[in-house]
Amino acid sequence: MIFTYDKQALFDLVKKFYVLTKVKAVIFDTDFKIIVEYPAKESVFCEKMRKNKEFLYQCDKCLKEAGKECSKNNELN
Repeated sequence: MIFTYDKQALFDLVKKFYVLTKVKAVIFDTDFKIIVEYPAKESVFCEKMRKNKEFLYQCDKCLKEAGKECSKNNELN
């Protein structure tokens, strides 16, 4: 499936979400690659933890599995 999107509009949306909630927001494409994120810089916690290769692997694996689950169910839960 091919999607078209306005990357700047998506960026503006995730930035506004962050300003409102102080929660990092990320939008992925159908291959689970980042389209936009805000803020782009990792949190201090993630920056430190992602230096550990096993933690980085598990974190990336978790993101991909969550994305696949959402795709399978065609809903967010």
